Amino acid sequence: MELEFLQKEGTLSALNSLYFNSSCIIIC
Repeated sequence: MELEFLQKEGTLSALNSLYFNSSCIIIC
């Protein structure tokens, strides 16, 4: 269960950083 949670968290943070980077490119 903990592993699953960590996996989801990792995926979420990866998606968030990707989204933030693309947003910065668009905004900046």
